[in-house]
Amino acid sequence: MALNKLKLTPDNSSYSVTDGKEVVATQLDGGAARYRRDILGATSAVVVSWILGTQDYKYLRAFYKALTSSGATPFLIDLILDKPELTEHKAYFVPGSVQLTAQKGLTYWVSAQLEVYPIEMTEDDAAFAALYGELGENWETLFPPIEDEFNTLINISIPGVLV
Repeated sequence: MALNKLKLTPDNSSYSVTDGKEVVATQLDGGAARYRRDILGATSAVVVSWILGTQDYKYLRAFYKALTSSGATPFLIDLILDKPELTEHKAYFVPGSVQLTAQKGLTYWVSAQLEVYPIEMTEDDAAFAALYGELGENWETLFPPIEDEFNTLINISIPGVLV
C-alpha cells in the first residue's frame, strides 16, 4: 500500500525533536551505569507547526481526517531531522495532538506532534562523521571530486601526451 504524502512542509522554526530511545542504561551500585543498545530504529517525537491560509488549512484538516483516518494510518512528510535538507519520513499523527492554536483573519496556526520513523543511515554517513572528526569542517576541500580528476585526465592530460 502506497502511503499518502502531506504536501505541506512545517515551518522551519517550529521544530522540536526528541530522538527515539535506542539505548537502555542500568544504574550500578558504586560505579558508572552500563549502557547497551536496546531498540534499533526507535521512533522520534517531533512537534511541528504550520502557518496556513484558508485553502491550506482545509487541505491539512482533510488530509488528517480522511487520508490518515484521524492519525490511525501512517503518511509521508518532508522534514529536516537527520540531514540538513528536507528528507521524506514515514510518520503518524500522535492521537489528540493536532491543534488549531490560533486563528486571525484568514491565517491559521496549527501544531501537531508526530511519531517519526528514522531514515536508514548509510556507510556514507559513518564515513562523513569519521572524516569530519579527523579533518574538521573543510575536509571536502582536501579531496577533489573524482569527476574533476577524470575530466582533467580525459581533457588535459591524455590530449597533451598525444600532441
